[in-house]
This record gives sequence, structure tokens and C-alpha cells, in this order.
Amino acid sequence: MLMWHRDTSCTLLPPPSCLVVHLCLSIQLFSSSVGVLKVVPGSTLIFPCLPGQKQKGFAGAKITWKYNDSPVPDYPESLEQLKLSPDGFFLEISPVSVANEGEYECVIKHNDMEWQKVHLVQVDVSSSYILKVNEGSTVNLPCELPPSSKDQVHWYRYDKGVTNGTRKQLNPAETAETVDGDRLEWLFGPFEKDMTVTLQEVKMQDAGMYYCETAEEDGRDVRNFNTIELIVEGTLS
Repeated sequence: MLMWHRDTSCTLLPPPSCLVVHLCLSIQLFSSSVGVLKVVPGSTLIFPCLPGQKQKGFAGAKITWKYNDSPVPDYPESLEQLKLSPDGFFLEISPVSVANEGEYECVIKHNDMEWQKVHLVQVDVSSSYILKVNEGSTVNLPCELPPSSKDQVHWYRYDKGVTNGTRKQLNPAETAETVDGDRLEWLFGPFEKDMTVTLQEVKMQDAGMYYCETAEEDGRDVRNFNTIELIVEGTLS
């Protein structure tokens, strides 16, 4: 807002030069932070817009939420899996699935101030189990990634039967490009969200631990999705 004031001490100067301009600014304080929430599929996750702050301190405030840049409808029209409290301060996700992974942004506007909080929800879909198969059979080693994951997937095999153990990166073949001798191939493809691989004509030496992992290009932020212990049993002759 601009306010104009005439300075009467400037009577000897032309009127336009006797104007003093006062500039009044309305300052809006802005607070921003990011938090990470890790949760498992099938659970219920309830989190506040601003952790550590009292809900009643924002009574009457305008609170809005976004999920991956898409607005979350206000109560009571919020989605079936994404439920807001009547005042919008809390968000509930139930039941949690891999589709809920992503960025949740909350903005509070109250008394000429604005707060922003970004919650990064990570769904831990990792699992560990044992597969027992007969020698000569075909087995699928499953691995499914969250929709938000963009990192490259690698399969590894750890053979604890070897002295000191060895960890080897596997290179599954494209289904349409397999040649004689290729026994490990992608079930769907290396660029799909389902990174399951198929091992054909299983041999006794295939027994060991198999890992499905993702990592950023620089090797940081390694995430394990599946750990499978493959046990191969010999067939009776």
C-alpha cells in the first residue's frame, strides 16, 4: 500500500518535489520442511499437517493437502483411502498400499502466516521367504516395485556354500532374445514395475540367496525389495 504525505518544509520548491513516499509492506512469514514416513502395506497411517504442533492452535485456519501435486478433497468428500479429519489437520491412509507412496504436501494459512509441510511416504514392500523347488523345474522369483519408483533394478545371488560367500549380479535375458544356455530371463521385461525373473531347468548349484534391489545411479540409497532363499531338492532316480 502506498501512502503520500506532503512535507510543508519544502514550500520554496515546486510542489511535485515536496512529496515524500512511504512504502508499507505486509510481510508474510513462510515455514517449509520435509519429513519421511516409512510404513508397511496393509497398515493404517495417520499423520498431522505439522508434527509437534497442537491442533487447537490452528482452529479456523485454512488447511489444504495435495498428493503428488493433485488436491486431496476436503472432509467429508476425501477419497476412500485418503481421509481428512473435519478440520483438515490430520490425514489418514488406510489400508496402505504401494500405490500410496509419494509426496503429500500440506499448507496452513492462518493469521497472515503460512506454513508448508511435505511428507514423503515410503511403503516398505520388502519381504523375505524360502522357496523349495525340485531339480529340473522352473521357478519364478518375484519382485514388484512401487509405482513411484524410478530407480534401476538389479538381481543378485549370494552363494553361502562358497568359501567366504560370493555375491554376484545377475543379468536376466529378454524373453524374446534368449539363446541356448540362457536359463534366467525377465518374466515381463527389465523396464516394467513387475521385475519378476524366471529360472528354468533349476540345477542344484542354483541354490542360494537371491536379492532384488534398486539403487540410484551413484550407488546411494540402496533399497531391498525381496530376499529369497532358493532351496533345490534332488529328484529321486
